[in-house]
Amino acid sequence: MLLAVSPAGFPHWQEGEHVIAFLQRPAGKTGLQNTCGLTQGKFNVLDGKVFNEFDNRGLFNGVKINDSLLGRNERAMLASKGPVDTATFVGLVGRAVSEDWITTGKMR
Repeated sequence: MLLAVSPAGFPHWQEGEHVIAFLQRPAGKTGLQNTCGLTQGKFNVLDGKVFNEFDNRGLFNGVKINDSLLGRNERAMLASKGPVDTATFVGLVGRAVSEDWITTGKMR
């Protein structure tokens, strides 16, 4: 059994929690993965809301998405602070990935 202390900034995980995690590619030598942005990439899901350790502070700063792609709820989410609606968050991320918004320049 290894008992080690996680360095500051690393996300903490608990059995039974519901999360959305954005993961880095596995390390070449070890295969281990960490979340993107450390604690920024681990989102807790609670009561229909999603939030990271920083309460989503700065989460959408600098994110630019072609306005014609966004619905009313998505626009409101991008302008908000604090926990956001899980379905809106997951829907936006899912569309951005499946439609390749970064590569096509629809999202920067």
